[in-house]
Amino acid sequence: MTDALVRIRLLRIPVDRHQEATEHSAEVMREFAHLADGTSSTNVPARLIALDRIMQERFQGFTEASSNELDDAVVRGETEIDVTFEVPSEVGTAADEVAAMWDEVDRYCEDGRYLLALRTPPRVVAYRQWFLGEFSRQASGGPPTSWPEWASRESLDRFEG
Repeated sequence: MTDALVRIRLLRIPVDRHQEATEHSAEVMREFAHLADGTSSTNVPARLIALDRIMQERFQGFTEASSNELDDAVVRGETEIDVTFEVPSEVGTAADEVAAMWDEVDRYCEDGRYLLALRTPPRVVAYRQWFLGEFSRQASGGPPTSWPEWASRESLDRFEG
């Protein structure tokens, strides 16, 4: 890892959708914690435990920097907020890895054998694609794209429901 930092600007974050994504993520992480602590009677696949460890060790702090700003925005009743991160330049690769991991977690949720949590709701999947995509794209030198700009280019009706 290098010491080079990049500035990532997330523009017009939809506070309600971010809160929904955070709540779903917390639900899945609680299940991971229960499975990883050894008290579960299921024979959890090693890959699921590895996903939990990787997500906790490498990426737990990935969104923590914005949580206070977003929490404050909720308290103030704001509907959207801009957040800027100063992060190592490798954040783009990490964002791609996180996206792939969440896709894998969703497959476990859909399977229903090991996790009770439901698959990520489609509207949250859309938000996650934008959020993580901004880290990946901007770390590669691209300009920021606000949520409304991104959403207007996507067929978000395929994500709703």
